[in-house]
Amino acid sequence: FGVLYQQHHAVKYNMTTKSGLPTAGLYGYCRLLLHALEHVRPTHAACVLEGGGAATSARSRLLPTYKANRRPPEESLHRQFPHIVPLAESLGIPSISKAGYEADDVIATLASGAAATKHLGDDGFGSVVILSNDKDLLQLVCGPDPVGAGGTDPCSSPSPPPPPPPQGERDVSVRICKPKIDALRAFARSSVGPREVEEQLGVSPGQVVDYLSLLGDASD
Repeated sequence: FGVLYQQHHAVKYNMTTKSGLPTAGLYGYCRLLLHALEHVRPTHAACVLEGGGAATSARSRLLPTYKANRRPPEESLHRQFPHIVPLAESLGIPSISKAGYEADDVIATLASGAAATKHLGDDGFGSVVILSNDKDLLQLVCGPDPVGAGGTDPCSSPSPPPPPPPQGERDVSVRICKPKIDALRAFARSSVGPREVEEQLGVSPGQVVDYLSLLGDASD
C-alpha cells in the first residue's frame, strides 16, 4: 500500500473513471510495474501487501501505540486499495500477504528463501531485487557487487575474505531499488547493494538493525 500511496500523491492531476473512481494512484502503480518488468526483467515477481493492518500485527500486540501517529488514508486513496491485486494480476504478477503480518515481514521471508536456493546452482535464484522505500529492509542486502562495481560484501566477515561457494552453489545477491521510474530506468546504477548501504549509513547491512534501533523511527 505504501507504493500506491506514493504514486497517488506523485501524479499531479486528477484522474477518475466515468463512475467517479479515483485512479491516479492505480495509474502510477501500473506505470511502475511496467517499468520494473522492462528494466529489471525478473524471472519471478510478486506484489507483497499488508496482511491485516498494524492493528492485528504482532508488533501492535507488543506495543499498542505502534504506528498510532499515522493518519488513516484519505477516502480517494482508500477506494483504490481493492483494485491493487486485480491490476497486478492482469500483468501476470501474483499478490502475496499473510494475515497478521506486515508486508516487510513477508518480503524478508521471500528474499531469505530465495537466497537460500544457492545450493541449487542454476536451478536456484541468482539475485533478488526488492522495490521499496523502507529502510528497515536494508538489513536484507547481501551478496557480491555487480561486475565492475568494486568493493567487498559487508555482510561477510571482512578478514579474511570468504572462500568461494562450494561446487554446485553460487552467491545470491539481494539488492534494493526505490520504486521510482527514474531509479528503474537506471537500475544498474541506482540499486542498493552492501557497498551502498555502508556508504549511506556508515554501517554494514548486518548492523542495520542495531543502527535503526539506536536511531529510532518517528513514523513507527
